[in-house]
Amino acid sequence: MKPRRTDKRLQVARQMPPLDHWPDRPAEFDPRKSQVLAWLREQDDIQLWILERLKDRGLVEFNEFTEEWHGVPRLPQDEPERTPEGEDTRPDTPTRADVCTTPPHQVVSLAPRSGRRVRQASQRVNN
Repeated sequence: MKPRRTDKRLQVARQMPPLDHWPDRPAEFDPRKSQVLAWLREQDDIQLWILERLKDRGLVEFNEFTEEWHGVPRLPQDEPERTPEGEDTRPDTPTRADVCTTPPHQVVSLAPRSGRRVRQASQRVNN
């Protein structure tokens, strides 16, 4: 089996100094007091990697008109209702992917090119 490749942006973690993740033990863990999480928040490469993972999973998206990122709300049809036994009660209900007009792996460009719309494949990296 081929070894899993680590994103080069995560390599900065190899430079992390010794830090305490739970400095006020045995009190309840508070992530705001973690030296490890504070150090990670300062690493630009790790922040960019996290944003890309969220984008790839459809949890956040960029609005080209406002030039801002925002969370993508979960639609009721994304999560099927389940019986106490765990069975799906709505097997024929369409999911978000079913009602999407543009496949998630494609981007529609409205920029004029020879007077017509051009459909371009995005440069999405599948992990």
